[in-house]
Amino acid sequence: MRIAFITFDYNSSFGGSGEYAEKIVDQLIELGFKITVFTFEVHKFKKTIKNQNLEIVVVPLNKLLPFRALQFWFKLPKIIKKHNENEKFDIVHINSISNLFIALPNVPHVLTIHHTIKDAINFNNKSFLYRLFDFSGENNFLLPFIEKRNINYADKIISVSDFTKKQIVRYYGVNPEKIDVVYNGINNTEINLDAESLEKYRCEQFHNKKIVLFVGRVDDYRKGLDLLLNSFNNVLNSIDAVLVVVGRGNCKNAIALCEKLGISNNVIFKGFVKRQTLLKYYNLCDLYVCPSRLEGFGLTLLDAIYAQKPIVASNVGAIPEILDGYKNALLIPNQPKYISESIVNLLKSEKVFKQDLTEFEEKFDWSNSANKIKEIYKKLTK
Repeated sequence: MRIAFITFDYNSSFGGSGEYAEKIVDQLIELGFKITVFTFEVHKFKKTIKNQNLEIVVVPLNKLLPFRALQFWFKLPKIIKKHNENEKFDIVHINSISNLFIALPNVPHVLTIHHTIKDAINFNNKSFLYRLFDFSGENNFLLPFIEKRNINYADKIISVSDFTKKQIVRYYGVNPEKIDVVYNGINNTEINLDAESLEKYRCEQFHNKKIVLFVGRVDDYRKGLDLLLNSFNNVLNSIDAVLVVVGRGNCKNAIALCEKLGISNNVIFKGFVKRQTLLKYYNLCDLYVCPSRLEGFGLTLLDAIYAQKPIVASNVGAIPEILDGYKNALLIPNQPKYISESIVNLLKSEKVFKQDLTEFEEKFDWSNSANKIKEIYKKLTK
């Protein structure tokens, strides 16, 4: 079976959507599917193909012009049709709002939704002018219409959580039977450092202070880094700690906020780091904090769970669903007061419950996810 997989992001370093695309495609190839990925030029893929059943088509964009998504949407149909001429596609799989038009008439379309655009707009709470000129973000006025267009075109919708499924039904009146929930998976979490090496690194880099970890885009309002920073001064009044911030994005505003709050010496911005380094931070930290205002899933939570770290997380979106059954999680309102109190209480208690993670590994498994998608493909092509 031949699949056209359309995605803005095809790389785990670009966030949850890109990570989903990369992991699911790899697993579907293992199941024997032939997949052609249509994606942005900005990712600068090597021309070599990793697998004979994988083709990566980089849609050429004019870098001097704005509106990359718009360029991608308008160029894509012609490029897909060209690749469909010699060997027909059986399925078109769209990742998020990476498509605008019907890619191929009479071919079943599958749409994966990570969180609804309407939810993002509601939680971002941006002004009229901001939304009017937000051409590259998810707050633009046109995006809910594009999302609705994709939903109407889709023969089957994949939601990454029950929460997101309910929101799709709520906002767009979709028949729930049209939507299948397929969870994301836990990534390979092997780390090459032993406990002694980790402890030595902690001593050298962090002077044995308590380590609080945040992972996410630093300039994404939804991720709630500002809430965590506003709470951290109260944490420092009780505990000698350091906040390690890992993630892409412009940290100018976050650094300015740290200076205003007087916590700059206790906050370390690491930017984007490679997977092995990220795993090191998960294993080093004493506590992971997810202060998000909205999460359609929350892949970082799975990394923290696998490292068996205490988690302080906002009681919003899909977070309670993902953390259900994890003994070391504390769900709270995403307000600085509750964040600081929870961090202090968990760091002072120093109690970490060791638990069997088999249930989580089975529930959140990329291989199982790919097999569920395989069944969706089969039903649509009968």
